[in-house]
Amino acid sequence: MPLTQYVALLRGIGPANPKTRNPKLCAVLTGMGYQAVKPLLSSGNLVFAARRTKTATLERKIEQALADKLGETIDVFVRSRDELEALVRSDPFDGAEHGAPLYLVVTFRKDDPAPVCTAIDRTKMEGAEFMVALERRYGKRITTRTWNTIQRILATMAALPVETTAGRGQKARGASGVRSTPGCRKRLRRGGGSDRP
Repeated sequence: MPLTQYVALLRGIGPANPKTRNPKLCAVLTGMGYQAVKPLLSSGNLVFAARRTKTATLERKIEQALADKLGETIDVFVRSRDELEALVRSDPFDGAEHGAPLYLVVTFRKDDPAPVCTAIDRTKMEGAEFMVALERRYGKRITTRTWNTIQRILATMAALPVETTAGRGQKARGASGVRSTPGCRKRLRRGGGSDRP
């Protein structure tokens, strides 16, 4: 039976915590019966394949398994390959490229399936300031990835030898794929304001 590829985006993961390094995180997902589990970078990005399931259900199951196996309470955001492909096709940054001084990031939220796409002008706001501004606006149940990371996740999915349902008409969340949000195509100024690039 064809499987669906997903990525689990874990909030607050870094190499400093030995309990949440990639080998242990992958072991948890493999132990749950998921296939083709592969980490990307050390920031909590786990590609895996499973039978088609509601992403909210996958999130709850992975969060519970991480708590049971590692003793860690971690917010997990699961997105399907189709959802990420729809996001990239939507070109939320109008063809802009990630790199100094303009950093392109995508924020995923628990209370809204539509991602927030933001262009950060690093000459006006540092990364730490930006994260504080994001949490002030959307709360702490969010996780953010660079546009480059999103593209690398898709490349990793495409390279894995998995018979998947990709391209078989799966509908991404938000009905038509990805809807525009107020955070799209904006640069944040120091102090949390914004202006059009």
